[in-house]
Amino acid sequence: MLDRFAVVASTSGAHLYRAGAHGSGASKAIVALGIRTVYRLCDNGLPGVVGASSILIRRAAIDPVRPDPDRVRQIVHVLRGDLLQGQTVLICDATGRDGVSLVAGAWRLLQDRWSLAEVVAEWHGFGAEWSPSETFDGIRECLIDIAEGIG
Repeated sequence: MLDRFAVVASTSGAHLYRAGAHGSGASKAIVALGIRTVYRLCDNGLPGVVGASSILIRRAAIDPVRPDPDRVRQIVHVLRGDLLQGQTVLICDATGRDGVSLVAGAWRLLQDRWSLAEVVAEWHGFGAEWSPSETFDGIRECLIDIAEGIG
């Protein structure tokens, strides 16, 4: 099953998707979408996907409590390279909220040149809250760091 599924970017027939993936239906949904590479942003989730032989699983773990902005920028750079090579990819974690919203938000800032306000608005649409908590404070600070580094 894919939760909080959406297209983050499309180029030349390749797509970058975001979602929370879990359960036995996730693998079938991923294959049906033409996704061949899945970036796991956490160590939990994806039990139904790991066994699918046609899907390459790549670990791109980030710490959602204290994410490293340079690590997040690196992941966005790798995803951009995949898209330019015509690969359709999925970034996911168990829920499709915290880590996925961070990486998708960084994509929006770095690639789409969105404002931080636009990123936050999209974030709310996926059930994440922009409110004080240890996890969201770390993610917010990471995105602010990334936004401030864009010149």
